[in-house]
Amino acid sequence: MINIARANIDFPFLAINLHVLHKLEEAHHNVELGVAYKAKAKPVLRTLECFLQITNRKLNDSILQSPAFGEIICLYAGALYSKKIFEITNQTTYTYLCILSRLCEQSQKLFDSYPFPSLKFHLTKPSLDAISCVEKFEKLELNEEKVWLWNAWKCSNKESAEYWAPLYGIYEKFGRDFTQKLYDICTLYYSASGADRIHGLKSFVNFIRQTKEPLNERNFQDPHFMGPFLRRFLTFYFEEGYASGVKVNTLITRWNGSILPFLNTYLLRSDLFAEPYGAIPSIPFKKGPKSSKNIKIADEGYLVSQKLLTDIPLHATDEEAMHLLFHNIKADLEIAITWAEWAINEIWARYTLRLENSTLGKVVKIGQSDKTNKNSWLIDRFNPDHLKNAASTYFHHGHIVDKKNNAHLFLPNPLPQTAYELGLPITGALLPFCIILIANHPQITPSFLEKLQLFDKNGKLVGFVKSDNGYNLISYKSRKGPLLAEQIIHLNLKTTFIVQQMIDLTTSLRNHLKKNNDDNWRYLLLTCKRGFSYPARIKRLASDTSLRFESFAESLANTSSLDYEKRLKYALRFSLPALRASCGVLVYLETRSLSEMSKALGHTQLDIRLISRYLPRPILDFFQERWIRIFQAAIVIHAMKDSDLVLEASGFETIDEVDEFLKTHALRPTTNPAIQNSNNFTEQNIIKEIVFGVNSEIMTVLFSLMQAVDQAKSTVNAKAKYWSEIAYYLINHIETLITQRPDLKLYLDYAKQNSNPSWMEKIIYAK
Repeated sequence: MINIARANIDFPFLAINLHVLHKLEEAHHNVELGVAYKAKAKPVLRTLECFLQITNRKLNDSILQSPAFGEIICLYAGALYSKKIFEITNQTTYTYLCILSRLCEQSQKLFDSYPFPSLKFHLTKPSLDAISCVEKFEKLELNEEKVWLWNAWKCSNKESAEYWAPLYGIYEKFGRDFTQKLYDICTLYYSASGADRIHGLKSFVNFIRQTKEPLNERNFQDPHFMGPFLRRFLTFYFEEGYASGVKVNTLITRWNGSILPFLNTYLLRSDLFAEPYGAIPSIPFKKGPKSSKNIKIADEGYLVSQKLLTDIPLHATDEEAMHLLFHNIKADLEIAITWAEWAINEIWARYTLRLENSTLGKVVKIGQSDKTNKNSWLIDRFNPDHLKNAASTYFHHGHIVDKKNNAHLFLPNPLPQTAYELGLPITGALLPFCIILIANHPQITPSFLEKLQLFDKNGKLVGFVKSDNGYNLISYKSRKGPLLAEQIIHLNLKTTFIVQQMIDLTTSLRNHLKKNNDDNWRYLLLTCKRGFSYPARIKRLASDTSLRFESFAESLANTSSLDYEKRLKYALRFSLPALRASCGVLVYLETRSLSEMSKALGHTQLDIRLISRYLPRPILDFFQERWIRIFQAAIVIHAMKDSDLVLEASGFETIDEVDEFLKTHALRPTTNPAIQNSNNFTEQNIIKEIVFGVNSEIMTVLFSLMQAVDQAKSTVNAKAKYWSEIAYYLINHIETLITQRPDLKLYLDYAKQNSNPSWMEKIIYAK
């Protein structure tokens, strides 16, 4: 079956005369078509070109203006409606013929071309005229070589993704046999790959096409020829790629990681190409400046890191950082989780209602209901039982595809609303489930879910497996390499139920795909798009958020008190990678451990460069330049003996006053500008000491504050939490020095005896 939409986009027009092609394109430019029709005008001309080639016909000026053109259109319609040539639906066929009819009408005005024949076609099924056209077409003798050519060169990777190898230039230069052999090599390579294409293949074909020296198959059998030839190709690949805007480091990565393995392991070990004398060079990778793709300009005009759900200002001061760390990040994460739990409950309620209603309504048989018979009342929205009837009809027939079965004739309209009411997995419906999975298990990436196969090819459950202590979710992360690619996520009770819900919601789609021998039935993530479409695997979860942010912002009103402007800003910022990064950073904030954060994100080992992709620079600065210095075992504490500072505890009316007092009188960090301005966070560059000013008054403030925070009954102010944690570690450290520093013991004992958490309680709570 010929797939015009994806397979042959680089094929030249040979059967349609160049002058005629320009006329039809001018007609296309002048005719008034809707946006959708405008986009499909080019595939119409391409299918016409294909039809002409496989039937050994031409279209020139004289034919365009003669009755022969009417005969061509009739046979072309037959080729479209015949299911033996084109991979195309009846609805698309009807659309193509409508577009061609409009083009003919316009070209008749412009160039006096022959009018479109007076044929009638229907949207949903072939008309009598269409059937007659099919009969005429199927009597034709087709050009087998051209049919082979236009079928093009489809490859499927190990995840069943389809890719058409761009080999027309090879066919043009060396013919069918050589092209078929190269295609066989591509098929073998791609079947073992998880990539979406064979990187460098198009450049390789372009290089061969543009080579000025005469080439023949014997050249490729000569090792003396192949060495210089492949080195010239290397230069061509980089020049072509760079000219098209691809970054040099990306080209290097593709050359070393994809193109060289394809050449060395497949191409040069085949009968088509000889191995050159000497290895094909790999390109050393030079690390460039740190990527700033997550750095954006905020509405207020300053730079922010947008890796998390929370924007982190790059100029954040310590006070701002504390607020962000202890409040905003967690709050933004809670917004997503709360919404996801609400959305899951909503769709699950609609789904369970559909199951209940499936035995209560009346079944409308396919083709039975229309606007003229009595059964139309069954699907009328004024009928109080219309949803029960829809549930029974859906349960009886299984998943219904509108384009094939005309669902709009026996289900309530509009169909997208009915799909929503029945709890079908429409676009975006599985997003809240993914949010809860990632929030509970940050090791899970969107790619992990997109590639997760519930069943193997034999129907065995392999992606959701019961173990001795619960259930495991199993998928693959290709970037980890073949030995570490498999990831096993041990689910808790909540996420086990979440996965079971996802499976139940997609069962009707899964059964439909299985019935149609569509291998996509094996995957976890399935959707029916707007409702009653042919089920599809969700290959890019990103599209469920980035293209639907306005509806997401509207939906957030159900669970968030934010105004619309803030909800819209949040929706624009939201993504599953940002959610996952926020979860990882939260682990870091709770544990103060990069290794724990790395483990939570599912990294094989701690890699500070990888961690820096998730942990915004201001947060890393905050901990490495202040917290780590405070909490390391090398802290040196110097007492301020005989301090004349007098503390009047009752004088503190706000947490800001306490914060200012402690920063001014208690904290004495050592400074080293050269290190503070460094971008290098190596162990050697971490400052290992800090000086505290300690006396009985300061210790009393800290001890009282720590007790008040420990006894808090609601959310604590970020600054109060910050100083409380400093107090905790400082007191623990002093207690380890009791035998060496009796003076510090006296300060601590005084603080314990005179502390009063009640006078701190009124100022510690968040505002």
